[in-house]
Amino acid sequence: MTRNRVLLAAGLCMSLTAGAYAQDSLVINMYTGVWGTNMKKCIFDTFQETNKVTLQLDQKVSSVTYTSLRQQKDNPQIDVAWLDGAESDQSWADSLVDAIDPAKVPNMKHVDKRALHQTDGKVYAVGTGFYATGPFQNTKEVKKKITSWFDLWDPALANRVVLPGTELSNFAPIFMFINKQLGGDSKNFEPAIAKFKELKALSYYPSSGVVASSIQSGEALAGAHYPNAIWALNDQNVPVEPVVPKEGVVAGDIRVHLVKGTKKKALAEKLIDHALKEEVLTCLGENLFIGPPIKNPKLSEKAKQRMPWGATGSLDNLVMPNWKEVGELKPMLIDLWNRRVVQK
Repeated sequence: MTRNRVLLAAGLCMSLTAGAYAQDSLVINMYTGVWGTNMKKCIFDTFQETNKVTLQLDQKVSSVTYTSLRQQKDNPQIDVAWLDGAESDQSWADSLVDAIDPAKVPNMKHVDKRALHQTDGKVYAVGTGFYATGPFQNTKEVKKKITSWFDLWDPALANRVVLPGTELSNFAPIFMFINKQLGGDSKNFEPAIAKFKELKALSYYPSSGVVASSIQSGEALAGAHYPNAIWALNDQNVPVEPVVPKEGVVAGDIRVHLVKGTKKKALAEKLIDHALKEEVLTCLGENLFIGPPIKNPKLSEKAKQRMPWGATGSLDNLVMPNWKEVGELKPMLIDLWNRRVVQK
């Protein structure tokens, strides 16, 4: 399922109205594209069924939501926000989001501890599904099966490989992951710089829409993308499949937050609690092929085969970045990339 949350229609808003007699309202910043569509189906439509409330769904890229939270810090207009890892941690550090009280959000008890993001015993974000970024390949044109991230450097794939550009939230963690595989660390990125300078890439794409077009046209034969986005193309009869490489896939989770200073705190907590119901998290897993952060989710065989960890793996197989470190290093990595790799 294309993760257009990182790109398209950044200012698009949808309003969900529970009839003319709606008694209250919430402003929710969430993801775009198919991600937003399925969040609406699994979370917001079902919330409306039992609550008289108007929901304004503001679809934005995670970094733009973070900027909005900063701009509104003294008078927040957003009540609940979904953010990626780096923006999530930074929002907590900047006091833009509030601690989530387990007594007010009892469905937190169902959630895997790896999806409870906390400091000093205070939970500031809860993951509502695990996603990954990993290699993919055209099953018709690429004869040699990709088994490693470094197979993307195969000369046979020269000028047919696509990877995330600096605009996307998975750029920095992938760059850091490759660097670590090559023996580098957070103080030495020379191994990754040298390696990427060798890569003959078709493009470093700025959005999921762009990479989808490249794959559908047959220009891109391999690269790195969200597995659920690749499965969505597969369902459209595009001969492409994700690969779980021997080094693992870089993962994260889509996190829900209570905005600090919201004037609708009780209702916002109620919405967050609803989003953490086992059936809601399972619905997201079933429709978006993201890993539900609960034990033994009741998924169809199709969904089980399409989890981010692959058909035979589990949550334990995902490589989780240190998102705080990612957020701190990202500006420097983008500068290094632009000066040393693509030489902008």
